[in-house]
Amino acid sequence: MRKIWLIAFLFNISMFVLAAEESSSSPLPLYLQKNAKVNFSVKTELLRATVHLMHEKVSWGTSFTFSGAANKLTIESGNIVLQGSVSNLNNPSLSSTISPFSMANISSLGIISDFENSDSFSKPLSFYTQYSFTNKNKNRFYISGFFTPFNKNFAISNGFTWNINNVIQTKDKTVVNKTTYNLFLTAGFFSYDELKDDSWFLSQHLYSKGFQPAISLEANMAKEKVKTLFNVNLYFSPFGNALFTFRNENEFKIKNTSLNISEYFNFGSFNNNTKFHTFFSTNGNKLKEEIQIKINLQNESKTKLNNSLKKGITLYSDFDLFNTQHIFKTSLGLSLKNKKVTNSFFSNMNFSYKPDTALCFNDFNIKYGLSFIIKSISISTDMNFTFYPPENLFIKNQSEKNWKNEQSISLGIKNSGQFSASSKISATLFENGYEPEKIKIEYSLGLFYKKKWFTGSISLKDHITCEF
Repeated sequence: MRKIWLIAFLFNISMFVLAAEESSSSPLPLYLQKNAKVNFSVKTELLRATVHLMHEKVSWGTSFTFSGAANKLTIESGNIVLQGSVSNLNNPSLSSTISPFSMANISSLGIISDFENSDSFSKPLSFYTQYSFTNKNKNRFYISGFFTPFNKNFAISNGFTWNINNVIQTKDKTVVNKTTYNLFLTAGFFSYDELKDDSWFLSQHLYSKGFQPAISLEANMAKEKVKTLFNVNLYFSPFGNALFTFRNENEFKIKNTSLNISEYFNFGSFNNNTKFHTFFSTNGNKLKEEIQIKINLQNESKTKLNNSLKKGITLYSDFDLFNTQHIFKTSLGLSLKNKKVTNSFFSNMNFSYKPDTALCFNDFNIKYGLSFIIKSISISTDMNFTFYPPENLFIKNQSEKNWKNEQSISLGIKNSGQFSASSKISATLFENGYEPEKIKIEYSLGLFYKKKWFTGSISLKDHITCEF
């Protein structure tokens, strides 16, 4: 009876949020309509369904899975977030955001979907299917595809996973070294919009809307201490010429130390005609001719008090091959934590360089964080300091600001169980130099109900900003 009452309560609240616009001008329904979010999920062996409701937006998804001893078929529809190879074709380059504890993204999964993602509100209706066959040696063959009626985008991916076990017999024990190989090929057609004569990008040649074919080949190898991925993407411009992009990511582990090395190469079309430099990814972002290199080194150890001490450093460089503006970034970090307390320290430095000007020291950032967990209560505080160096004889700084400071503190309470609730409030003070600019207060509330086959939640999130 309690379960029926809770489900009915969540359902009635969601209907109340949807009907708020039709109600009177009472501030409470309007406020809930703009800031409340309601989620429902049902999951069984055959069916998985999700509905999201938020501020005049509805997002949904359904998935049917038919499984046998060696075969598995999945059919999905709804506001689907496409990931895997599609995400790689949308953004083939390395992320310019760096962290001392970031890891290389070494995975090959073909086309995968997710309609439980909060980004699904902005996605059109799509259809997705995947079939896989697994033999007795756990080797697996995949084929997947999607179609979006709104823009008529579609793609098909096929690949396989191959496992090799190398058994080493010694006097004392038997050691099995497992190596996994993945190979996926994805191809599809993706729409692009027209570039009109009133476009802000006047240096490009005009073209009409249409479809561009795109192909992605991903291959990776994974062992216990070594992982590597190689990716090649092929794009075609509206004028018919082709462009290749290359990405390689590697991870090496020795005891408690890991080394991650990633590279991305886009050399352009090797054509002097600017008309043939019009390339964009499958989501419409312009592909810049560049070389990116990212190196990360991490080490984790135990202290005498059995705390976990983690150290990391990341180096990042981006060489622009045509605009000749190069970017260099560094990030250092320390983290000391146990079951209840976490201390973290980060520092970042950003540089940019043009051959016809001096080296520009853009900014230097320091961040310190401290968090506690006491039963169901979490408390955290952060201090974020960014310094913009003044101009001197050796380093040219183009910013007129000296430094900025952000200080925040947050308090969260969450209990666990079949029916749970959570709340969080945080305050952040923004300062420009020695003068306070604004203070931002964020708060959120949530109610959750979870059972084996059903999950429901209502969440409310908003903020208040006061400027000085």
